[in-house]
Amino acid sequence: MQETTLLNRSEAAGALRISTRPLDNQVRHGEIGHVRIGEGRGRVLFRPCDLEAFAARHVRPAKRAALTAI
Repeated sequence: MQETTLLNRSEAAGALRISTRPLDNQVRHGEIGHVRIGEGRGRVLFRPCDLEAFAARHVRPAKRAALTAI
């Protein structure tokens, strides 16, 4: 089995530079992939690739005027 780093809620929120409350909201709405381990509600953990995919879906391109100023 390949070793995968899993991040807890606090680490995942820190990686996205948000608090855990918006992270929990995104999980609840199915916006961020996650791994749930354990019975019942279980423990929610995050793969770095799922956080990167979430961030990539929310990239907003720069305005054209900003690009010509470079």
